[in-house]
Parts: sequence; structure tokens; C-alpha cells
Amino acid sequence: MTLRVSEPQEERAHRLEREFQAVLDAAVDAVVLFDHEGRIELLNHAGERMFGYNEQEVIGLKVHILLPEPYRSQHEDYIRHYIEIGEPRIIGIGRELLAKRRDGSEFYAELAVGRVQGTEPPRFVGFIRDVTIRRNAEEALRRSEAQLTIAQEIANLGNYVVHYESHVEDYWSPHLYRVLGRRFGEPYISVYDYLAPLVHNADRARWQQSREDLDNGARSMDIEYRIHHPDSSLRYVHHIAHTTLNNEGRPLRQV
Repeated sequence: MTLRVSEPQEERAHRLEREFQAVLDAAVDAVVLFDHEGRIELLNHAGERMFGYNEQEVIGLKVHILLPEPYRSQHEDYIRHYIEIGEPRIIGIGRELLAKRRDGSEFYAELAVGRVQGTEPPRFVGFIRDVTIRRNAEEALRRSEAQLTIAQEIANLGNYVVHYESHVEDYWSPHLYRVLGRRFGEPYISVYDYLAPLVHNADRARWQQSREDLDNGARSMDIEYRIHHPDSSLRYVHHIAHTTLNNEGRPLRQV
């Protein structure tokens, strides 16, 4: 016979509360609990660090203090619509917006709001993640790509990326389209399949050998040859390529 000693309800409730608090304290995202009127009931440690408030300072205040306009007014409208007509404009749906720290500074954040089940009037929990670093990286990448495009246009250069061990399509830079006379929106074709019929007959064998050398493990190619451009002109091309090998020495990608 097996005997099981049940945990008293009150003790179990205290244990679950302690475990819940431990989860909140360990979270790297800000967690804010608020009622149907938008009044804050809880802000975890990550939220205190992210927004610069002490939890006790914000208890009872409207959650919209964490948002600048126009997001502040929008958030109140979303919650009201959900309570009045059940329209989940943000409930259960993540969105990116600007958040506002205590000192007035703003930062990009991802916000996800969920309803606490079994509560009436409804209560909500919001999860907020600071995505400033990611947004800054994305913006830096966009600037770099724009600068690269301008530089390629000035130097009349185009670049590409060929992936050997995947089904990823070849990347064509915008200016490579213009250099080789390919039109945007045409059906996909690999760089070398497009080049093959353009190469001048007198240069074809040399061009083909350079390609085969790359496919067979050569690390780089530096060759000049002529192509019959789609505009009917004969053009000279200086083609430089570098191959990255995998751990087994086979070509992985070519740029």
C-alpha cells in the first residue's frame, strides 16, 4: 500500500507564488501585469532595469506611461476595443513600437500582450523586449548596402553569391543586372547559366576552364574575357571570384 501526503492548499499556493516570482525575476524581458483599466499591478526586475522605474513607483499607474504618443493612445484604444467588443487588435498578437523610459528617452521594443485566463474583469500581461540593438544593426546594414550600390554604380561593378551546397538561389547585386544586361523581374537563372551563352567563342575554353577549376576546389579566379552584351555590343569583363570551402575541402559558396 502506498500513502501520499497531500500538500495543504495554502502551502501549495505560497509555493506556486514563490515559483512564479522566481520566473519573473529570471526573465530577461520586461513583464508587466495590468488590469482592465490599464493600471499596473506588477513590474518585474527586467522591467525596472529597462524603464528606470522601481516597481512600487508604478503600481496603480496606467501602463501607458511606458509608451510615447501615438502608441500611448493606441494602446488604450486596443484594450478598450477588446473589453467592449472582443476585438483582439493586439491581444495575442505581437507588434513593434517605441517604448519610453522614465527619463523620457525612447527605444524600439517588441510588445506582446495576453489575457490572464479565468479573470473577470479581465487582466492582462505584457511582455516587452528591447530590440534597439537589432534595429540599429538592420539600419547599419541598409546603409552599407546603399553605399555598396552607389560605389558599384560609380565603378561599374557588380557582385554575386553562388551557394554550392544548398537550394538558395544565386544573389545578383542590382548593378550586376545592369552590367550584364539582365532585366529585373525576369525568371530566375543562375549567374553562370546566364553568362554561358554570352561569352565570346574565342574566350569560351579559357572561361570554362576557370569555372571548372573553381568547382574542383580552386580558391580564386581572376580572368578577363569578352561577352556579347544583350544590347548587341561587345564588352570586356574582368571577372574576379573567391571560393569558400567547407571542412571537407569542397566548395561551399563563391563570391
